[in-house]
Amino acid sequence: MGHKDIFLHCNLKSCIMKTWFCMLLVLFTFPVLAEVYPEADADSLIVNRFLNLDSLNAQQRREYLVEEANKMVQRYAPGYYREVEPPLIDRMIVGSKNDTISAAKMRSEHKNRAYYIVTYPHDPDYEYMHYGFSVRVYFWADNGLAFEIQDGSYGWGVVGISECWMYNDPEYVLPYKWMAPRKPRKEITREDLEKLVDSLNRAQ
Repeated sequence: MGHKDIFLHCNLKSCIMKTWFCMLLVLFTFPVLAEVYPEADADSLIVNRFLNLDSLNAQQRREYLVEEANKMVQRYAPGYYREVEPPLIDRMIVGSKNDTISAAKMRSEHKNRAYYIVTYPHDPDYEYMHYGFSVRVYFWADNGLAFEIQDGSYGWGVVGISECWMYNDPEYVLPYKWMAPRKPRKEITREDLEKLVDSLNRAQ
């Protein structure tokens, strides 16, 4: 074998080895790259990794959402944490017909993006909550990131709740004040309507 043939043989072998190395590099680093969501800097968040919630089965998704929601409620709204009933979980699409929650800015920036809502029920016989629940935590479906918490008394909310600087700032806590339960409205009967009509006729 001549010098030229030896050179070509070595060069071909080197190319093959480099090709395999590149393939292995992509294979082993792709799962890590896939976890990085382009909209967020992972170093600035409290989460260790991103998680597509729609890729989980129902039980896994519920366990993740409840665990993370509990953490967020106890951090940002400890006065609203309730264990009256298990939290309710709903899935929404920003801007869809059933989406009555998303504000205009969210609809313009995240149209057709899916998110999950974890709602904590309250006991209406013990306290009054204007919005009919104790507290809600919102998560993006495509990365599992909690992005907002809202109380059920005043409708106040905090956004960006997974940011490290906010999570570690004790100033961001939703205030809670107990409100007495409202008395149920009296059911209007036919007799009540007839009395109302009679009183209106006499007044004329």
